[in-house]
Amino acid sequence: MLYPLSYWGGGISLYLNGSRRSCLATATLQSASDVKAGRYREAVMTPQDTVSDIGSLPVLLPSRRRPLLAANNLRVRSRRTCWRPINSWRTWKTTGCRGALILCIASRSKPPAGPRIEDHYQTGAMRFRTLQPSLAALLLAVAACGDGATPATPTSAVPAATVAARPAVPYDLQGHRGARGLRPENTLPAFEAALDLLVTTLEADVHLTADGQVVVWHDPVIDPSKCGLTPASPAGLPDPDDPRVAGEELRVRALTAGRLAGYRCDRNPDPGRFPRQITEPGAVAGDDYGIATVSELFEFVASYAASPDKTDEQRANAAEVLFNLETKRVADDPQTIDDGFDGINAGPLELALLAAIEAAGVTERTTVQSFDHRSLWAVAATGSEVALAALSSRSLPDFGDLAKGGASVWSPNQSLVSPASLENAHAAGLAVIPWTVNDPDDMQRLLELGADGIITDRPDLAPGRR
Repeated sequence: MLYPLSYWGGGISLYLNGSRRSCLATATLQSASDVKAGRYREAVMTPQDTVSDIGSLPVLLPSRRRPLLAANNLRVRSRRTCWRPINSWRTWKTTGCRGALILCIASRSKPPAGPRIEDHYQTGAMRFRTLQPSLAALLLAVAACGDGATPATPTSAVPAATVAARPAVPYDLQGHRGARGLRPENTLPAFEAALDLLVTTLEADVHLTADGQVVVWHDPVIDPSKCGLTPASPAGLPDPDDPRVAGEELRVRALTAGRLAGYRCDRNPDPGRFPRQITEPGAVAGDDYGIATVSELFEFVASYAASPDKTDEQRANAAEVLFNLETKRVADDPQTIDDGFDGINAGPLELALLAAIEAAGVTERTTVQSFDHRSLWAVAATGSEVALAALSSRSLPDFGDLAKGGASVWSPNQSLVSPASLENAHAAGLAVIPWTVNDPDDMQRLLELGADGIITDRPDLAPGRR
């Protein structure tokens, strides 16, 4: 049965779709001022054996590419700390408790015109009263299900003392290049470290190889400060440590994926900046510090989600973790990718990336981001259902143009985030997820300002971790 809980003043309607489990539910009522100021009022319902928990939470949005208003303020609290943030129109299937679907944004329909306010709906011993139109929203959170299993003892590449529970305050915690502050960037061990810390999103960079494959790497060339040859490297592979080797020979676009895999990228390019970065084998990734394809990244995450070496919570999180993949195009330097991109139609990089995403079945879990917004609009023009995030570094964009182009996220340098820029981005329907935030005080400040998430090299320092 469907139990509507409607607020229509801001174009949002929430519905509760009950399933038969015993759960504790927490309703959080928020006015517009409460949303901006980060204040929340909570009412806790008593758990009953006959009470239905929420199996799904469809949200009707003005546009399928516009995020839920103040969605980062959704709270899911429970005795088992099961939660998942909502900051996108996309479907998020959540398994915070073993075997339980907690939350899901499913609807992509436009809301009907006119007000729609019901008095109340009741299910079991729980009564949910709707708000009057003067309130901004009613956000409902679901707690832990009573049939969850006891988590296993953690065994992971990250020391047990730093393996954290989910944040008490839901937000999108993105591990930058995996967890660059803890493991060499964009390597499978770095992504394993991020998953051990229960990030909600794995952020990674992508380039195109000579044989048309998409690899997970940040730089357009193989940098000797990050990579070198090993005794097992293929014969004739250009040596980044050899000063006689021309830079052109070390371009990612000049090498096949197979040859790129011959480099070992386990070097710390800046020990002063990343003093905690270490090189250790992971329980799932092993000692594989090569350059992986994006398909291999997807396969690795699936293997992690099935690994007996991880806890129930870590496996469940990996099964639903999101991907934020940055196309490394540079608008004024087409040679960075060098695939003939015309600035309008999806180029070989975008097409190969979308094909890999679709083949892995992770379209609804994936965001494509870029500083070159033409890459995003080209992806949108293909009709792909991936979400789009517009990166910016030095200046504020036109938020309305970003939303019209199809972006649902504005991802700025943290220095661009202010109360005004947050308000304007949110007013345009954009979630705000700044980069690269490594200081715990900055993380807390940005989240308190209203940022919907953070991209960080140090997910172990994120607020709400223990």
